[in-house]
Amino acid sequence: MTTKIRTLEELREHLEDAVQLELAVIPPYLCALYTLQPGANGEVSQIIRSVVVEEMLHMILSANVLNAVGGHPKVTGDFAPVYPALLPDGVEAHLLPFNEAALETFLKIEEPSRPHVVLEAALVRRAARPLRVALRKYPTIGEFYQAIIDGLENLVAELGEPAVFTGDPGLQIGPELYYSSGGHAIVVHDLATARAALEQVIDQGEGETHSLYDGEGNLAHFFRYMEVKYQRRYRPDQREAIRLGHFPEPDGEPFPVSYEAVYPMLPDPRTEDYEGELRAASEAFNVIYSRLLQEIETAFSGEPDLLLPAVGTMFELKYKALELMRAPLPSHPGYNAGPTFEFVSPG
Repeated sequence: MTTKIRTLEELREHLEDAVQLELAVIPPYLCALYTLQPGANGEVSQIIRSVVVEEMLHMILSANVLNAVGGHPKVTGDFAPVYPALLPDGVEAHLLPFNEAALETFLKIEEPSRPHVVLEAALVRRAARPLRVALRKYPTIGEFYQAIIDGLENLVAELGEPAVFTGDPGLQIGPELYYSSGGHAIVVHDLATARAALEQVIDQGEGETHSLYDGEGNLAHFFRYMEVKYQRRYRPDQREAIRLGHFPEPDGEPFPVSYEAVYPMLPDPRTEDYEGELRAASEAFNVIYSRLLQEIETAFSGEPDLLLPAVGTMFELKYKALELMRAPLPSHPGYNAGPTFEFVSPG
């Protein structure tokens, strides 16, 4: 049974979960991106990077809606995901190098109702910890967001917009502070703007209903990853098959994909897997990652200009991740180290 949102508190809790959910999918995508070795997989890198940028936008959009209804977005402490993480519909988000298992997980995240290949048991080293949204039993991520939209509409009808949208307008992240070629931050102040923000999240992931594309005409995330899987672009005329409810293989222009030109990162690493210099490097990565989350949370809490230095922190994160990924792991022959994305409290 899915949850029907009946109160403002339930609405805020759902939106807190939305912010955490959007954050939770970013580290798995970054692991796949960072493990791509230089000189190969240029198209794959471009696709994954574009999705990461838009997932950051989705987190901002969810936070804007939460702030607009008087909530407080959190991404640090207990709100920081632990990996592997359990998402809605039983999807497990693992920290993996770019490989076929990771790609199948990405397809499942972006289009949960599609049949998918289960992650190979040999790659699962730790049990997945459920996000709070996973305990709500929504069949798909899209239905979770639709429940939030329905809850907003019902509460506005019952209480009126002024009683629902009580947040400080100064907490909103506008398009001047975060823009991606696939969308833009929407300042939320009423039902129409809240609906537009949440529908952008749905459309960019799964696409508009029976469409290859999101509401702005860009290829939806699910279909971008389908192109990687089949190593071909979609032809524009394939949208008709999608409209009829099919998931055709893209059969347009081919592009190369190499699963060999990838750093062999240990699946789901933790700092406890490392010793000596590698442990120190992992701890340094997690300090930078935690600083990034603190900057984002502070930006959501009234200092939106902190989103700009957070971009610089992202580059620091990448360089420290690559330092780990290029290092063989003596305790696990055949594997290299990798980032663990563990939040550490300052102090």
